[in-house]
Amino acid sequence: MWELMNNILIKKGLSSSEGGPCSTEDDSGTMAYVMKAGGCHVQQGFQRDCGSKEHGRYVVNICEFYWSWGFGTDSRVGTVVHESAHHFGTTDHGYCDMVDCLALSSRKARDNADTYTRLIGELVASSDLQEDRLGGEHPSCNTDCGAVVWEEWEFSASLPSGTCGRCESKKKKKVMGLWGSDCADDEIQAAEGFVKNVCCKPYQCATTTTTTTTTEEQKSSGKGFRWPWKK
Repeated sequence: MWELMNNILIKKGLSSSEGGPCSTEDDSGTMAYVMKAGGCHVQQGFQRDCGSKEHGRYVVNICEFYWSWGFGTDSRVGTVVHESAHHFGTTDHGYCDMVDCLALSSRKARDNADTYTRLIGELVASSDLQEDRLGGEHPSCNTDCGAVVWEEWEFSASLPSGTCGRCESKKKKKVMGLWGSDCADDEIQAAEGFVKNVCCKPYQCATTTTTTTTTEEQKSSGKGFRWPWKK
């Protein structure tokens, strides 16, 4: 799911007049949708991609109703998570704002797209959980990818995008170079103190790859969220 969410292709959804499922009726409408292969479901163990892909990226179609003024960031992000889950073959046994998702059986919960939305929401809300970053850091690094602080230092100079750093504090050179050392040519002076500087050698963060597969028998996975306008 984490790999998928980092490899989404957002496209403008098609309206009903264009042959797509995007529609608005009174105070409700279709926010987003995914095209899903028939006969592909989550019980297959995530062994094949169920949703349509382009250039190896998972397509999520966003409808005009998605941008309605009544929706907040949580609703919009939740919609993307919900629709992304359909790429695993999930269906819609119920939206967690309308039914008790925790009352679903284990089998139905694994097969319910909005259960993943609720799971992601709970993970984001928890302050006790540490995030596993996609791909991790280079083994030589002692900072995270894109770090802006290190121990008691706040970086005054950022590491290049997509890098982590092997950082250490070094005593400044005294007058006439009697002691200490400056940052090396391949290092960045990331922070400066009264006596010491923090010098970081940047390394490229590790990355992951995805396997591109094709799907057949494309059909709509459903209408996405249909929430009242007041929400």
